[in-house]
Amino acid sequence: MKIMDPKMDTGMIVDDYATRPQYDVNQSIRPRNLVWIIDNILVGQMTWLSGHALSQTLFTSCYILRAMEIKDDQDATTTSSGPPIGFTNVVLKACVIAIAKTCALIWEEMRKGQVYEEEDFMTNKFGVSMYESFPLSSMVAMLDQANHWMDRTGTPWIVAHEGDDASAVISAVKDRILHARVSLLAMYQVLSPKCSQFQNAIPQLKVARECTERLQESNILGVEITDAFDHSIHRKLVTNTPPRAIALLTLSENFFIQFGAQKPSPGAFPRSVLQTVLYDDNVIMGSRPVTEVVIEVIRETVQPLPWIFEQDSVVQASGQLPTIQESPEAESINAAKRQFQLMFADFVDKATKPFVDTLQIMAQNVARQRRNLRKIVQLWETLQEQAEMMDEGLHMILTQIHDLEKAESAGDEESEEQQEEAPQPFYFVSWSYHMKLWVMEWMLLLGSELELYSSFEFSMIYGYCDVIMGAHARHLRRVQSVIDGEMERERKKNQDKANAAKKKKKKKKKKPVNATPSAGGESPSSTAPSTPVISEPTLITPTVEQQKKATQVVRIQQQLVTARLNLTRGTFLVLAALTKTGYLSTTPAHLASHGLNDLETLYKQRFKAFHHLSSPEFLSFPAYLERLECDRLDSIDILDYAAEFFKEARKSLEDLQTLSAAEARVTLCENAWRNDLMSMIRVCIGSNVRIAGLKMDARMIELRRFRDEYFVQVLRARQAQKLRHLQKKLQGPKGKKPKSASSGESSSSSYALEQEQEDPLRPVLPPPGQMPSPSELFKSPRKNVVFDWKYHLWWPVIELQDTTH
Repeated sequence: MKIMDPKMDTGMIVDDYATRPQYDVNQSIRPRNLVWIIDNILVGQMTWLSGHALSQTLFTSCYILRAMEIKDDQDATTTSSGPPIGFTNVVLKACVIAIAKTCALIWEEMRKGQVYEEEDFMTNKFGVSMYESFPLSSMVAMLDQANHWMDRTGTPWIVAHEGDDASAVISAVKDRILHARVSLLAMYQVLSPKCSQFQNAIPQLKVARECTERLQESNILGVEITDAFDHSIHRKLVTNTPPRAIALLTLSENFFIQFGAQKPSPGAFPRSVLQTVLYDDNVIMGSRPVTEVVIEVIRETVQPLPWIFEQDSVVQASGQLPTIQESPEAESINAAKRQFQLMFADFVDKATKPFVDTLQIMAQNVARQRRNLRKIVQLWETLQEQAEMMDEGLHMILTQIHDLEKAESAGDEESEEQQEEAPQPFYFVSWSYHMKLWVMEWMLLLGSELELYSSFEFSMIYGYCDVIMGAHARHLRRVQSVIDGEMERERKKNQDKANAAKKKKKKKKKKPVNATPSAGGESPSSTAPSTPVISEPTLITPTVEQQKKATQVVRIQQQLVTARLNLTRGTFLVLAALTKTGYLSTTPAHLASHGLNDLETLYKQRFKAFHHLSSPEFLSFPAYLERLECDRLDSIDILDYAAEFFKEARKSLEDLQTLSAAEARVTLCENAWRNDLMSMIRVCIGSNVRIAGLKMDARMIELRRFRDEYFVQVLRARQAQKLRHLQKKLQGPKGKKPKSASSGESSSSSYALEQEQEDPLRPVLPPPGQMPSPSELFKSPRKNVVFDWKYHLWWPVIELQDTTH
């Protein structure tokens, strides 16, 4: 096979390349050349991190490949008509090796397998050394020596030869030395085991960011030097595959600041670091066991009974349950509690896999995220089944406690009534179901970001998202109501206890020392109570701050899910309105290009991952079509409803914007969180502006006119039916005399009353089977539906555009 490209076809004979003299890395260079060389090496470094091969990026620099050939024995201080050789063998050599050493640290991180080889990153080094064995301390010493040489020798020479630009050139060279130093140290500290040096890396990263800004401003000072980069070096390196097409990043796109600006996803290296930092050796962020984090998440979301966590924390610390002082009457309850605490510890261990996998998926590329989320949904489904068993066991214990408390409060009707009203909580199912719904939403909306859906599929996607988010919002409302109800019952219970204690204190009288025991023949010195009670350690209640914290977390989640629900529902209604006017179709002509015979087959394939889930209930294709009909409303009415949903979504999002980072619990990602909220607000504003234009569309007006004509026909038919029914009642059955006037009036009044009890007649479209085709109904030309994703990657702003465009 002949590729006929000298960069890719290593078998192609290139005369000028074979006879080209080798670049002299020991030649003396000017400081402006040094600036240009370092900047282009950094361009290669950033392009390598974006997923290209080293042979096409970093290794194109002759100085990277041959840094050790630069001789140190030359006199770096000797000056002549040319620049001092120290710019090469002191400054440039130190910076080049530091950059290569930094890349070696990155390479070691990428070899851990946190990202996908060839798909995200290319780790093939082609047998070339990146100075991995070079000691870090020696590297830092070389950079310090380079900075010292600049102060002593380099700066005077630049002042003497660079004229008015001397100050800028000096700063440019020193900034690159400093950037190489802090980048190396920051990379070493960030990648330290178990985040042990994270705090030390923070000041280094801040300095690196400041240097980056200065490097971007001074890159115009660089002057190119011929043959310092060999872009055909791939011909000489051992490889079993040809290189991919590549476009090097520009100077303004490289450096560390490029990572924060990448859309839709960051580069492979920061994603790998994120996974390493997030979870390593059963520890989250290098400081907390993963089981402890899972327990805290469960506690904040559904706030289970405190005794579950109190005992579990002791179990994790000591490996066994402590001995609990029990009364004989409460022995069975406490034994059941101890058994349940062991079940809870096992449940937490099983929950760590889907929990950690869900977090780690966020650090993968977007395509991998959606692919793996299909598997994660099944993991949460399995955990939800385990959670059902947990809740059943908890209900048995709560029933025993309820019976015991009922026996204690025998005769107190008010207390018995309150106990009977308490519902059975489903703590663990609620948490598992909450996480599963969140993953389902995430999976569907990522398809929009990946541009997987055709225009006729969006109504299916957002219709199903509407179902999932609606179930999620209702679920969070139930969780909130359960938490509020338990807090209220606990408050009343404590208040009743306090009142009872006051009454008991007032009525308490002194007894003789030798008084006769009153029950059970127990001695006066016995400390066992006369009525059965639950041991004190198991009755610990959460503090007011803990309760407020839990309810605040649920309320914020509920508000965010509701806002996204309204945003999704508004988008679905806009799509439904466009479907009714024939701009979108449920039977597209090009469906065969997808390898399918009908839309129902595509529908089942799109939502195959949800078909076998126990909850929420699978939305069948006929049910989806029924939702798409929107109760037979016309497009303008549907758009009015959509506008209201967008207004509600905007209001909720603006309320969330008023929260502080601590209240919203987004301290570490506040800017990203607020930017996402603002993007959704822009979608709401843009959608309402487009809806105002859609309502003026010719087809929308034609459909409204058709609806009104159909409504007049329905009214006439209803009136005629009413008259026939009235005449039939007045005539009476065959063979009998007509009824009297009073009887007829009575019948007429009865019929009128019967009509008033019916649902009021409202203008709607005919049933789907009676609707004419779009070609028969509409005379106006068809327009193109345009999906504008510039505000948010998950929700588009939809508008119409003439076909001439």
